Amino acid sequence: MGVNAKIKAALAPLPWPAQQHPAAGTQRTYLTWQELSSQPDAYRSNAPTRYSYQVQVNIFSREAIPDTNLRAVVQALQAAGVTVQYSGPRNYEEDTKLYHIPIICRWQEV
Repeated sequence: MGVNAKIKAALAPLPWPAQQHPAAGTQRTYLTWQELSSQPDAYRSNAPTRYSYQVQVNIFSREAIPDTNLRAVVQALQAAGVTVQYSGPRNYEEDTKLYHIPIICRWQEV
């Protein structure tokens, strides 16, 4: 399973729409993610055989994001084997009028 399929599967049980590319924004709260970096971390015969990924998961909402929503996303990622490094800062984006919390994660292919 690739990194995008892994993140999509981890977020699927949550009550908010989640997609890799920017959501339409019609929902009060929605999730997006993007791959920040990937690097090989295992080799065989000088060829990479496994990669590690850094991914940013974003919570966007038209209203302030409660801690319970943030915890639900973090717990869903952790339950799927994704390492959550940190979340934040909590932002209010004046141009979009949306609240935003980025969550930085790591995941390694098995």
